[in-house]
Formats: sequence, C-alpha cells, structure tokens
Amino acid sequence: MKKSLDNYLKKFSQYGHFSGSVLVSIKDCIVLCKGYGMADYEHDVHNTPSTVFRIASVTKQFTSAAVLCLQEQGALSVSDPLKKYIPDFPNGDRITLHHLLTNTSGIPDIVDVPSIMKSIRTGIPAEMLVDKLGRQLLEFEPGDRFRYSNSGYIILGLIIEKVSGLSYENYLNKNLFPKAGMTNTGFDHAERVLKHRASGYSLSEDGVSNADFFDMSLFFACGCLYSTVEDLYKWNKALDEETVISKKSVEDMLTPYVSDEALHYGYGWYLTENSAFHNGITYGFKSKVWRSFNGRAVIVVLANNDFVAIDTLVNGLVAILSGEEYTSPKAPGIQMILKKNHGILVGTYKNRDFTHEVFSISNEKGRLIISYYNYLKRVRAEVFPEKILPDEEHYFAMDLDLKICFFKDKWGEPYRAVFKVDCDEFEAWKDKGQEGGEHD
Repeated sequence: MKKSLDNYLKKFSQYGHFSGSVLVSIKDCIVLCKGYGMADYEHDVHNTPSTVFRIASVTKQFTSAAVLCLQEQGALSVSDPLKKYIPDFPNGDRITLHHLLTNTSGIPDIVDVPSIMKSIRTGIPAEMLVDKLGRQLLEFEPGDRFRYSNSGYIILGLIIEKVSGLSYENYLNKNLFPKAGMTNTGFDHAERVLKHRASGYSLSEDGVSNADFFDMSLFFACGCLYSTVEDLYKWNKALDEETVISKKSVEDMLTPYVSDEALHYGYGWYLTENSAFHNGITYGFKSKVWRSFNGRAVIVVLANNDFVAIDTLVNGLVAILSGEEYTSPKAPGIQMILKKNHGILVGTYKNRDFTHEVFSISNEKGRLIISYYNYLKRVRAEVFPEKILPDEEHYFAMDLDLKICFFKDKWGEPYRAVFKVDCDEFEAWKDKGQEGGEHD
C-alpha cells in the first residue's frame, strides 16, 4: 500500500502541482510520512515530514477544542449567549457560542468585510477586530441556517482570552499542544524566524510565483496556526485517546449539528457519514486533515501552494486505503487542449444572494479562462471540458479544486452555472439572465 500511495503522490507532484508533505496512518500505524516538491524553490530546500506550513482554517478545530476544554472546567457553556462575554456586541443576546461554533450566527464572514481585509499586511488587534465585526448587519437570524464564516471563530478566540485570562496563543500552548505532544505547532507571527518554515507559492500568468504577504494574525483564532503533518497526526491521536479533551467533548465536536448540501458541520469539522475533515486555504498554502469515524485511518496533507487540487488528492488517497478505484493525475492529452468555440459561455456570472460572488469567463485565443476573487486576491485558471450534454456543460480546472456546470436554455444558451470552489458551492446567473423570466 505504501508504494501505491507514494506513486500516486509522485504523479500528483509531477502533473497536479502538489508541493508539500503527507502523512497517512491506519490503525495507529503510520503507513506513509513524506515530503514532495520544494519547501523553498529559491534555495532548493525540499519538503520533509518536519516542514512547517500555515494550516489556515484547520485552526478552527483547536479553537473548538479550547472552548470545550473550558466548558469541562465549568468556565463557560456553549449554550451561553455572546453578550455574557462581550456585553456590547450587537445581537449578543440572540447569538450563542453554539451558533459561533457551527457557523449559524448570521455574522458576515470576515473576508466579505473590505474595511477589515484591507489590513491583510498589518493585522488588527483581536478586540478591534471583534468590534468591527459587531458593526456588520446580520445576514440571517441566528440559528436559521448555515453559512461558513470565519468571523465566529475569531470571536470565540477573544472569549477564550476573556474567560481564561490568557492570550489565545498562550492558552493553546499551555492546555492543548503539550498534552498532545505537539512541539512544532503555534501561532504564526510573520516576523519570527521559524525553523523549517515552508515558503508559500501561487500561480500567476508567468507561472509559479511567491505568494502575496498575509499577516495571519488578522485571522486570529480561525486561521492563525502553523503545524507539521507529524504534529497534526499527534493531535488526531490525542483526540482518540482523550488526552486533551474528554470523550464527551470529542463527541460534541464531531456531532453533525447543521447541514450544508451533502455535508454536515460540527464544531470545527465537516462531517460525512463515515468521516470528518476540514480544509484550510490562504495565500500560498492549502491544508486538509481527514479522519475516518471508525478510527482506522488519518490523512494529513499540507501544501505550500494555493493552487493544488487538494480535495481531489485526498479523495485519491482515501480510495487507495479503501481498495477502491482511483485515477492518477496525467499530463493533459491532446483532446484536452484542442481549441473550441467557447463564445456562448463567455460572460459574467453573479450570485443572487451574495453580490460579491462574481465569476468571469473569457475566451483567450481559444482557451477558456475563469477569473474570480478569493480573499481579495484575483484567481485565474484555464478550464477544460469534462462532459458536454445538450442542456448542460461540465468543466474543470487542472490547477485548482474547481468544477463548473453551465446550464443551457432551450436555445442552447447558458443562463446559469454552479461553481464548486474548494469546499464551497455557488449558484450564479449570467448577466443577461439576472432578471429571471423563463430561466427561473
């Protein structure tokens, strides 16, 4: 099995732009723990199992564990209203810690607040950050529905500080990491010299380039941590062995409280029928931690570029572990790059609920290009036809976790599209179809 896993990852590194480290374990036995590609292209430093990566939203499971730890101590309850800890937070009497943990608070995501995101290079102190979030109008009534939002976990980080009397960083350093035996995980301070730190890379029109700078302190308790595949394996093992939080708290963390399409969400984890996982993405980095519910398998993938199709990569690893069929990455064949008249697909597609979700499709010398913004950063990628049907066309990007389904009207013209980007799915309408009519 180790050979199959390694061969698969080597091909993904060669054809799928994977650069990072991977750990795969079965029944507490590490089957594979290896680095692929370069941690630093400029200095020819290779990735290893000890390479340190930004883990972005994988941070959320540590924040939820800290909240549950404090609950075990009787210092707080997830049913408490937000106003108990931040009295002047608007609507704090209607928003509970449970709402914040499950992304059902209605508080807008930080990435949708330009006045905050303009500080990506400098960061904002937690108190000021939460104050800015409190000025935003709720998108829906607390508890009404799920919408993934980093903001709730930022607020939880401040509550952890207020209740414990320690900084968020120091609380994790004292109460979580040592108990799990994690020695290479911490709060990512950009100015600090961090041994074995990987450089982050993005994809530009000129090829692979250094990722834009992002001060991770801005994302605080929703995405500020760095770690290694080895440490994240120790973390998952600690959850199973109840060395950090109790069995009851682990069960609370992995309970499917709300649904998002085919997925469910607990406290800092997405849940399926048989597994739990969470992704992370920030400038230059992607991460994913996956674990089966039966305790048989753990997969940790940390990448130091933000354009690898990490969900596809992990799905292949899961298939290998399960003895199921899987497809190895291949160099694009001639049929994938044949020029095609993409004129009918070209245009701007807008989400009706959230006007900031805009996807632009263009035809550049026979190449179909998608362009959109992720964390205020413009993303561009070529997409290729996967399946063409009379009433819909399916496309995918080789360099991103991105799939598109264009829906066509009775005249064969596209009017609506569903964009699947990483773990998110957006339904958007082509500009000419914004008014509805027959296309509704």
